Amino acid sequence: MHLLKCTRKSFSTEELRRQSEHKRYQPIWEMVNKPGDVMGKRDNEYQLSGQIEHDEVFFTTEIPQEQKNQPLKRGRGSHYKSKVPVIAESTFIENPKQGSKPKRVSPIKMNVINDLKSNAITYIVKEQIDKSAELNTDDSTSYSILK
Repeated sequence: MHLLKCTRKSFSTEELRRQSEHKRYQPIWEMVNKPGDVMGKRDNEYQLSGQIEHDEVFFTTEIPQEQKNQPLKRGRGSHYKSKVPVIAESTFIENPKQGSKPKRVSPIKMNVINDLKSNAITYIVKEQIDKSAELNTDDSTSYSILK
C-alpha cells in the first residue's frame, strides 16, 4: 500500500508484485483494486446536501480502430470524450487564510454517462442529491428542468 500511495503516477500490478517479491499475481491485483470497489459502493450509500455545485467534464476516450477513419463529431458531444457530470458539496469557510478560496469542496460524485441531455442529467441529480439542497449550475440547457 505504501508504494501505491507514495507514487504520483499509476503503479502497475505486475511491478508491485515484482517489487514485493510475491509469487502470485491474484492477491496483489485484489489489493490494488479493492479500495476502488469499496469507495464506489460507499458513494451509493449517501446523498449530497446543503450547497451543491454541478457541472460536467470531458475525459479523452480511446476510439475503436474501425471508427478512427470515420468523421466524428467535435465539441460537447464529441466521440473522443467521455461525458462525466461532477456534483460537489461546497461549504463556505468563515475566515479563510489570505490567498485561499472562501469555499471548501468535498465530497464529490462523478459518473460516466452516454449523453448530456436534460433527462439524463435530471435523473442523476435527483438520485445523488438531497431534495432540500441548493443547486448551483451554469446556464446550460441540460439543467433547464432542475429547480
